[in-house]
Amino acid sequence: MPTIESKKDRTTLRAVVAYYVTLAVLTLVSFFPNGRVWGFNWWGYYPVWVPIVLLVVGAIIPFLFLRRHESELADQAAPNNRLFWITGGLIGIAFVVSFCVLYGRTHFLGDGYLLISRMSAQQPLIKTRELGESMIHIWVRDLLGGPIREATIMSYRVISIASGIMFTGATLIASSRLFKSTSSRLLFLVAMLSGGYMLLFFGYVENYSLFVFSVGLYTFVGIFVAEGTMNRFWILVPQLLAVFCHIFGVVLAPATFYLLFRRTSVARWLGRTRPAARWVLVIVMIALALFVYYYAKSQYLFFQLAVLPFAAHRFTVDGYTLFSYAHLIDYVNLLFVLVPGIVVVLASLRFRQLAQQWTDPAIRFLALVAACSLGAAFIFDPKLGMPRDWDLFAFVGIGLTALTYYWLLNHGRTSMLASGLMIALGLLVLGPRVVSQILPDVAVARACNYKDIDRTKSRNLYALLIPFLKEQGNEDEANRLHSEWNRRFPDRLEAQQMSRLFGAQRYSDAKTRALRLLDKDPLLHDVWCYLGLAYANLGDVDSAAACYRISLALNPGSPVPYLGLASARIDQGKLDEALKLLDQSIAIDSTHSAPFYQKSRIAALRK
Repeated sequence: MPTIESKKDRTTLRAVVAYYVTLAVLTLVSFFPNGRVWGFNWWGYYPVWVPIVLLVVGAIIPFLFLRRHESELADQAAPNNRLFWITGGLIGIAFVVSFCVLYGRTHFLGDGYLLISRMSAQQPLIKTRELGESMIHIWVRDLLGGPIREATIMSYRVISIASGIMFTGATLIASSRLFKSTSSRLLFLVAMLSGGYMLLFFGYVENYSLFVFSVGLYTFVGIFVAEGTMNRFWILVPQLLAVFCHIFGVVLAPATFYLLFRRTSVARWLGRTRPAARWVLVIVMIALALFVYYYAKSQYLFFQLAVLPFAAHRFTVDGYTLFSYAHLIDYVNLLFVLVPGIVVVLASLRFRQLAQQWTDPAIRFLALVAACSLGAAFIFDPKLGMPRDWDLFAFVGIGLTALTYYWLLNHGRTSMLASGLMIALGLLVLGPRVVSQILPDVAVARACNYKDIDRTKSRNLYALLIPFLKEQGNEDEANRLHSEWNRRFPDRLEAQQMSRLFGAQRYSDAKTRALRLLDKDPLLHDVWCYLGLAYANLGDVDSAAACYRISLALNPGSPVPYLGLASARIDQGKLDEALKLLDQSIAIDSTHSAPFYQKSRIAALRK
């Protein structure tokens, strides 16, 4: 390594060591890709020469940075606007072209194939928690026209790429306004465009691409407001847009309140109070947040089942709790896949300077965004398992990445080097992740790894893999997976036989079978409906209602539990509540006659 003055700086040395340690971990894990290393093993799905080439390229990168004197990297304070817009524009164009060329051809992550099926239905199934983005997908699908399945896939592709283009443009504008030097502007631009969340912009099939763009827009507008270059009320526009796209937008509310009240008389009064009084206020606010959290858990079953518990309970799958080993390791994987250079920034932290910078309103705002986002990702349950549900929490990377680089790029020479190394790691991880969606063999190998990590949660992944392999002409592997599916889940056919038991009026047998299935996997929302139906036919209406409520909490986007619970409420004499439930069922799916029949029952009972 060249002998230059910056080598003597301990922080620089720590950043370089952290970079090489991360590179070594990526290489090592590529040869042992199984287990809960899903955030680190992206090189491991390719031929052995690929990780070797990536290792060599990665090993050379620090030399490229260190060969240039740091004073050259941190150029003059006066920005070269023309150079930035030409270079930044070319970088932006390169990313936009990559969105269009490297769009995903496989959709095993998240609910990809299931969403395509649902959105292709006569009346698409829409989850209220992602209402805005779902409605936009339907509008684009109808606008495109043609065969409905092809139009559905194209709508996801168009919205994903369009979101990426808008995010790139917003980042380009934000970079030009946030920093003075051209190198800092370009580093921030590439840094934000190399985060792990960027995969959502490569034709990714999920309802989160517009949401991630809205969080990015919110973050940039928030920095402008904090710096005093934009009216504070502008923050409400991206805040409302984020909530419109997905309910997780509410986690940005504390940062929004900070910006809105920072320069008010109340804030000035608090600034004049003693530190002890301010700490009391902080404790009161934390206590209030905890009260709201526990109140929501006690009053709303959906919220109770949506968050991870401290200790295992009836609905815990495979012991996956808030502080279980699997969840903590998954969380580390998530942070790495979103911000691959996170170890480098931790090694570059200088806590004295960090404490000094805490007075910066922009730093405080970004810290709130990052902290609230990280907290949401930690407490909410990834129903499909975090390896597949990473996309649900991808927005976490926006605030964390912006905070990291905003702080680093305002701290001189060493930080410029650390930023460059972090960007290199981001691209070395993002590139293989993007390409993995294009190559069927790589996509299947990755999906097979996920089904082995979270066996119970990924039981339905077989239903996606087997038809895909048959379409690819790989009958042998499809048959092998089918045998494995039957061996691992011998009870999977029991749920399919439920209707036969009801047809034969064997309600007690149906109840016994449903309870046996739910003992093994309590998250089978359709089996809870079967159990509710069994109780209803056995005359236990209260138990039937409880089962339907559980199914509704697990899958609020389905019309079936609304219909079942409405039927139970009619039997209990709660006709007004039953009508509301039937209206909700019809709003989700108006193609079935059952809710209209139940409404006629209510009308007859009221005569």
